[in-house]
Amino acid sequence: MKIAQIHIEQVRAGEETQVLVVLHADNGASGVGEAASTLIPRALSAALETAGQYLLGQDPFDRNSILMRLAKTGGSGLGEMLPAVMNGIEAACLDLTGKQLD
Repeated sequence: MKIAQIHIEQVRAGEETQVLVVLHADNGASGVGEAASTLIPRALSAALETAGQYLLGQDPFDRNSILMRLAKTGGSGLGEMLPAVMNGIEAACLDLTGKQLD
């Protein structure tokens, strides 16, 4: 199973906007994670879109490699958004792999 697509969604929850990371695998499965942050949702969404390019083709079961690769290759331009980006991606990977393991 490999990550085939990433979608970023902004969802209103009361007065706040939550930024969700949705990972789609090549087998049709998907996983969702929240990139919780006090940052501006639009900026966080853009950072997640950028980071998503480093996820394509990766195995969601290998979260550590994904996060290390992201930190090394894509993290330099994300600045203070990197922790929120990594948390959202990790949560989506956990959701995706958990569903696969039932």
